[in-house]
Amino acid sequence: RLRPIRWVETSLSGESFTYVKATEGSNYVNPTYLADSNVPKYVGMSVGSYHYAQPSSAPGDAAAQANFFAKTSIVSHFPTLPPVLDLEESGGLSPKELQDWVREYVSVVKMRTGRDTMIYTSPTFWPDLLARCHGRHHGVRQPSAVAGPLRHRHPGCPRRLEVRHDPPVQ
Repeated sequence: RLRPIRWVETSLSGESFTYVKATEGSNYVNPTYLADSNVPKYVGMSVGSYHYAQPSSAPGDAAAQANFFAKTSIVSHFPTLPPVLDLEESGGLSPKELQDWVREYVSVVKMRTGRDTMIYTSPTFWPDLLARCHGRHHGVRQPSAVAGPLRHRHPGCPRRLEVRHDPPVQ
């Protein structure tokens, strides 16, 4: 069982923002999402939501996951940080298929939220599967790691981005 995040202590330690897992695939909602995405706002932290992707070749899968994430994450009355797509597995898709999957996902999220999506991935996953698609377009050859597998810097974010990855409860 996960222990609750102590948001007051987190804020007092100097952290100014956080990203909270909202969804995974097309049917899992993080059971602590609502609390973890709203409480930090009351202690002065900015909050964003992320979706853990489970890409598949099923027709409409990317759109289904994007719609599920948008429906789940558009529940706050507070301004939020840009949405994040946590992309750590290919689902067996070829680089071209995965690039198409990501393109469709980010297009649907943009249509539903009006926001561009940040992509969270590892430096080893990016070059082989995504760089040719998104690297040229966004001027990013590879994400820059700060200090470990779950800490990445995004231009415009003053501090490290730590993503709490809560696996689905079986």
